[in-house]
Amino acid sequence: IAVQKGDGMVHGVISGAPHKPTDKKEAKRIKDAKGFVEDGRLWGVLGVSRSIGDHKYKKVGVVPTPNIMKLDLSTAFFVILACDGLWDVYPVATVAQIVHKKLQEGEEVKNVAQFMVKEAINTRKSMDNVS
Repeated sequence: IAVQKGDGMVHGVISGAPHKPTDKKEAKRIKDAKGFVEDGRLWGVLGVSRSIGDHKYKKVGVVPTPNIMKLDLSTAFFVILACDGLWDVYPVATVAQIVHKKLQEGEEVKNVAQFMVKEAINTRKSMDNVS
């Protein structure tokens, strides 16, 4: 997400669609590759439908191809790049507000990132990779 300041507010702008097996186009690709979606996950295990890793799922529909788009970051206050382990347990707006507040308080970027990872795992109980 890119986070912009305006009207006294902090706004999170999502720069890409989540790569979820539950998305209609993603589910069709998985099904066409002889895979299946169970409980919102590929084979009931993997929570994403596009991945650089997860090699054992490549034959059943997982592809490494990202959605690519251009985004003008000239007005961005900061940018957050994170995987589904964070976004599955936090709304974009909440992450934007927490990170903005901590940066405004003078926290170092590294410490803010570590805080968000720990909160996602320990407080929000993310069961996925959080990076």
